[in-house]
Amino acid sequence: MKQTLAERFLTARNMAGLSLQQLADRLENRITKQALHKYEQGKAMPDSEGLFRLAEALSVPADYFLRTESVELRNIEFRKRTSKLTKTEENSILARVTERLERYYELENLIGELPRFKNPLLDTLIHSREDVEQAANKLRKIWNLGTDPIPNVLEMLEERCLKVLSITASEAFDGLAAHIGNSLYEENPVIVINDFFNIVRQRFTAIHELAHLALRFPPDMSTRDIETLCHGFTAAFLIPRERFVSALSARRRQISVQELIEMKAYYGVSIQAIMRRAKDLEIINDATYTGFSIYFNKRGWRKNEPGLYVGEERTMRFHRLLYRAAAEGLISLDKAASLNNQSLTEFRENFKIV
Repeated sequence: MKQTLAERFLTARNMAGLSLQQLADRLENRITKQALHKYEQGKAMPDSEGLFRLAEALSVPADYFLRTESVELRNIEFRKRTSKLTKTEENSILARVTERLERYYELENLIGELPRFKNPLLDTLIHSREDVEQAANKLRKIWNLGTDPIPNVLEMLEERCLKVLSITASEAFDGLAAHIGNSLYEENPVIVINDFFNIVRQRFTAIHELAHLALRFPPDMSTRDIETLCHGFTAAFLIPRERFVSALSARRRQISVQELIEMKAYYGVSIQAIMRRAKDLEIINDATYTGFSIYFNKRGWRKNEPGLYVGEERTMRFHRLLYRAAAEGLISLDKAASLNNQSLTEFRENFKIV
């Protein structure tokens, strides 16, 4: 029990991004830094009043420290601006992801829904850009997606038994991919995206992380080459080559900004990614792409490009399962509130049965 509490206490502190001293200060030293250190080392346990104070200070439910479900993230791959994402922020992201997954798995276990992801590309080894084109087409075909735009990428991934989480973090973090190890879900994958960014970027990040999880590369391939091929797979998956060439034609000397805005609005892919794909497919040459990049940068569009994609990207499966379980009486409202990281009063405000 002491060790379980120690692990959960450390996770909660990382989620909050607090040092032991900062937590003690937030507690107004009603629990000292020395006592907190002992809790984290598994050398002591707080009493019930102390647990309540810790839960309140760390913004977790009162029963958080008593949960038995545990999750371990393995093979973690961050998509980030390495120089800007601090270790404290990284630890906070991983702690929040772990805690969310624990609640997710507890819910699934309680209602008996334990999906497992099957990777259709497990035996596909990627060496080249043409390989990623074929892999993207193969995956779309196996998943019965056709060649049309995907209206909700996150929901589509959830329907294929991938765990997808959306969290809010600093702009230094784009997303991550990892495998989950626990007694029920050994090595199941999870994709995490940062909802700080617009949905066009979220869509691209989600499929980029899928590429890291689903594709296999030679062991001697460089990280840079793998990233380039994962980018290529993402673009190929979101806009299949046949559709892309049909929209722009096989060869172009120039492309209008309005054409790019229209494609962005239709496919939910950024103008920058569209132009890079045109270059990779040799629809435009290097000189045209370089000229576009200069034009783009001069207008300050690198961070805020023109055009709008009117769509919705959100994860829905957890809440759909939660409300169904509560409505059918599979779990109590109190348990549902706890799994949703809410008070019972907050949960009841949004929970209606018809």
